[in-house]
Amino acid sequence: MASKDPLELAVGASDLAMYLRFCESARRNLEDLGAKAKVMELMGHPDAEVKYQALVATQKFFHVAA
Repeated sequence: MASKDPLELAVGASDLAMYLRFCESARRNLEDLGAKAKVMELMGHPDAEVKYQALVATQKFFHVAA
């Protein structure tokens, strides 16, 4: 990810979660871009809000498939 700012990372992860929630082709599109792996990396971020938003986005990746 280009940004190191925790607020930007948290908002970005939240935006991806919303995209996954409302767009049927989101999962495939984001996997093609490598976003799934990058969001999963954010679950190890030192900032609690970034971790939380990354977890929510990761959960959405798996719920879209179900």
